[in-house]
Order: sequence, then C-alpha cells, then structure tokens
Amino acid sequence: MDQSSTLHRLQIIWDSDSDTEQYSVGKQTVAKTSDPELTKPDVHQHITVKRLDFYKMQYKLKEKNQEIEDLSTRLSEYASQHLMEVIPNMADQSDIYRPTRLGEMYSQLFDDEWSEAFEAFKSKTEDDDDGIAPDILYILQDLLMNIFEFCKDQSKSQKLYIEDSLAIAIGLKEQQELFNQTPSEKSQEVSEEGKTDTDKSDSSQKDPAQEPEKEDKHSEGKDYRKSVIYPTIDRYAGDFRKAAAFTSAKTKSTLFIASELPFLIPDETVRADVRVLTYVRKCVELCWYMCIQDPPVVIVSPKQGQLVDKALFSFHGRFGKIVALCVWPALLLHENGPVMCKGYVLPEERNRHR
Repeated sequence: MDQSSTLHRLQIIWDSDSDTEQYSVGKQTVAKTSDPELTKPDVHQHITVKRLDFYKMQYKLKEKNQEIEDLSTRLSEYASQHLMEVIPNMADQSDIYRPTRLGEMYSQLFDDEWSEAFEAFKSKTEDDDDGIAPDILYILQDLLMNIFEFCKDQSKSQKLYIEDSLAIAIGLKEQQELFNQTPSEKSQEVSEEGKTDTDKSDSSQKDPAQEPEKEDKHSEGKDYRKSVIYPTIDRYAGDFRKAAAFTSAKTKSTLFIASELPFLIPDETVRADVRVLTYVRKCVELCWYMCIQDPPVVIVSPKQGQLVDKALFSFHGRFGKIVALCVWPALLLHENGPVMCKGYVLPEERNRHR
C-alpha cells in the first residue's frame, strides 16, 4: 500500500462512548457524525488508532521519508563525483576550470596572447629566416615550459601545506613541525610524493644511523597520510584549492613576474611590454589551473631531432619530418593521457638532408 494513499485514507471518526477523536485506515470514507451506527468502523476494512498514536505514526513516517531523501541525495552526489573523476567531460559544466574548458583556453592563448607577444619581440629584433624567427619561437616556448614547471612546484607545495594545516587542525600533526621544516625539507617531501614504491624502498635502504634525529622528527607528522582520514583531508584540500584557484593564480603570476621573469627576459624594455606581460600572466594563470587538476593536466614538448608525431603536433611555417624546434607544446588530459589540444613544431628544412 502506498504511504501517501495510506495517509489519505486516515479518516477522523467519533467514539460514541468517550466523545474523543480517533482515526481509522480503510478503503471507504466515513463521514464525521454523531450517529454511533454511522461512525462505527468496519473492523475488516479499518484500523482505529488514538490521536496520539496517529501523530507518532506521522512523525516516524516523516523521519523515514527524510532519511530516504538524504540517502538519495548522497548517492546522487557520489555518482556525480565518480563520473567527474572517471570521465572529465562529464564534469560540472559550471566549473570554469574543468579540463575541457582548459583545452579551449589553451588553444585561445596561442591564437591571441602568443601572437601578440610574438609581434612584440619581432618589433625589437631583426626579421630573418623568411619571417619565421626561430629565436623568438624558442623564447616564447621556453617561457611557457618554465612557467609550467614553476606552477607545478608551487602547486605541490601548496597542496602539502594545506594538507598539513588540516592535519594540525584535527590534531594529527604538531604545529611546530610545519614551521620548523626548512625549504629543502619541504621540497624533498614534495618530490617524494611522486616517487614509486621501488624508489621509496631504495631510499629507505640508507643507513638509519646517519640521520636518526631527523627521521624521528618527521615520522610522526607524515604518518597521517597513511591514516584512514587522509582521503578526506586530500579531498577537502583539493576542493579548497579549486575554490581559491582564481586568487592563487593571480598571486602566483605576480610572484613569477617578480622573481623569475627577469632571468628569462633580461631586456627590461621587452619585459615591460604590455603584450609580453599579458602573455606571461595568461600562461601562469592557465598553467596553475592545469596543475591543480586531479590528476594534473600536462604539456609535452618534443626534442630537437625527433620525428614529428602528427598525432600530437601540427606544422608551423613549413613541412618536414624532423623536429627543429617546438613552437607550442601539446596538451594532454593527464600523464600519457588523451590529447586535449595539439601543439605546433617547426620542422627542419628538407634540403638539409639532401
């Protein structure tokens, strides 16, 4: 019997002896009247209960319905999260940092900001090699690769810091440990995140007597990553990083321009060009969004002398079989994953091999 129809069939009748309201469940509707013969329910078709019991039944039914609704919502959220993890194209369409959207932004970056930056460099150098300007192509590609590595390192450090902070908040790590770590120790912890089990076992074969104090100092703090609560810490750290991605991208862009860009572009006039700065800012922001994905989106660049992989790269300027220079790296969904956006290569001139 359906629950809503059951409630609909609860009818108020009057007890002729006590003049108190009672309720009956049945197939027929009994009119409310003072006539005992009309109000007397048929025991074969009705169940008579007291008002207090009826209210208790209503309350329990409402509780059960709420539990069912909550469980349905949780199941729906879990299924949605699983789809987003397994099939990135099924990600929340409102997420502007989803991988498919990053592929579109990456392609647009090459069409717009890269072209403007190329013209900025070209106006300050002599035009040669039929307008292809391989030196400028190398500078722009080298900028992107350095920016990506910068964002990758910054992203790993941020992830570890947020996880450590959450572990401190719930008492799994001492606050003193977080601030006592030297930059070299933090970078070592970042690098160890990407090691395989074999690499870790090889490093663990070192003489433990060499650094006993250091091992004791950090073993307790790192153990929380082996606990059952770590997946929850990891998930909430990832959610926070995505929620703060816009702000983080802006701050990392400012940091890169101040600390790294002067070494990559020594010429202050070129470095101050608004077209070059816009290209750098857009590269940092986009690379940051790539690196906070789980798993991270990656870019790949071929080396000089390799055969052109037409599945990953298109030709720029001329055709050929051997890579002379990578103009624009290819974008992959993850390490060894499917291609999201093809890159461009400048091949060697054919007459060089004749």
